[in-house]
Amino acid sequence: MEMVEQLVSRTDAAYQRWLAAVTDDVAAAAGVVVYCRESLLERNTTYGIGEWLAGYLMIGQEGDRGFFLRCDDGGGPVFWADLGGLGEVDLEVVAPAFEVWLRSGFALPPDPVPDLPLTADVYVDKVPVDGVQLLVRARKLLGADWRFGDLRAW
Repeated sequence: MEMVEQLVSRTDAAYQRWLAAVTDDVAAAAGVVVYCRESLLERNTTYGIGEWLAGYLMIGQEGDRGFFLRCDDGGGPVFWADLGGLGEVDLEVVAPAFEVWLRSGFALPPDPVPDLPLTADVYVDKVPVDGVQLLVRARKLLGADWRFGDLRAW
């Protein structure tokens, strides 16, 4: 617990005040759980945060995403990262400061919209053996309107 206390003492004052005021983990909207002091050691130990993100403290979780503060005496943003692939390069900003995140009710930023083209050409070289069902599913998934009779010409 001493290691966690040292990290907490190096977080921003708003987080330290909030942590002193709560006695249980806080479940917020969108499935976010922000940990109370008693949960910090167990959660940070379970995920090996000290090994993968030295100088960071995992302060909460939502599914397979963890929320982190950098413990450098200067405050700073709240970050999140996938708990399956931790590394400093994987951190993304959730809020510019803990106090901002707290005031938002621990709201999450919208998921990024993938940068994908709106259309794509799909070519079927051969109909797979017993693959008509697969083609029907692909047609429905793609919202395509090809006629099955047209496939015979190939």
